[in-house]
Amino acid sequence: MSFGYLRNSGISWCRDYGDALHKYESTEPIRGRTVEPMRPLGQRRSVDSYSIVKRDDGAIQCVLYKTPVVTWYPDGLIEVRKDGWASISTACFITDVTNFSSRIFNNSLCIKVGAVETRIGDEPIQIREGRILNPLRDATHTLIRGATSKAAAKYEEFMKYGSALCRLKPEGFSIQEAQELFPKDDKGGMPDLLTCLHRPDYDQFSSELAKFVAYISDTSEEKYLTYNKAMLSMAWSYGASVGGKAYEIKGSKLDEQTFKNAMKYLIMGIHREEIFKETL
Repeated sequence: MSFGYLRNSGISWCRDYGDALHKYESTEPIRGRTVEPMRPLGQRRSVDSYSIVKRDDGAIQCVLYKTPVVTWYPDGLIEVRKDGWASISTACFITDVTNFSSRIFNNSLCIKVGAVETRIGDEPIQIREGRILNPLRDATHTLIRGATSKAAAKYEEFMKYGSALCRLKPEGFSIQEAQELFPKDDKGGMPDLLTCLHRPDYDQFSSELAKFVAYISDTSEEKYLTYNKAMLSMAWSYGASVGGKAYEIKGSKLDEQTFKNAMKYLIMGIHREEIFKETL
């Protein structure tokens, strides 16, 4: 069981297929449910987050949300896959279920079995008798000359707008500006204000990055309004908080150099296939 980030999933780890099968067979389905998820893997109130399923071939799947992250096979094989992208919640889930160490390292989801640690890529990692059968080979990447500048040129207009806005607003962006620009949801939050662009290990990073690319790629007549959304999002992700009384957050400052550094980092991530090449 993992307690990182005050986490208490209620999941007891399995040593092998026999443990996983016993866990499935000894867990009563949630009353009234006729479709998966029906059997909780941890606490019963968390069945929609953590569940256990038995496939027609006898394999036992430990499911995080809708993804069978860990699968136990009758012949002793274990398969571990990632839940869409590298996230802390997936790493904690893997450790909870298997007792193998899992973590986020260098923006990748990793698992360690014995003395061997490997990244989990697009294909599941296979484990048998305490040994990883298909560890991924770590690659070294080098920058392609001129590729970063070529990629940055696609966002030249936004870069000029952002630099100018940073100089014009040394006091930063206020929370009132954000509230006027971004619609609120039913809970009073502003889901389109991106606050995790600097945290690739967070679950919402991929969806936020996609929104950010759409903001800075806008070519419509309303592009400057969209650019402003991108700037407020960068301020909330990379800027320094402006406080008020009793630790109240009144806004966020974003200086020009921080803006340029952040954009370089984001562009290199967005266009990594064009900017980096793999070397042996």
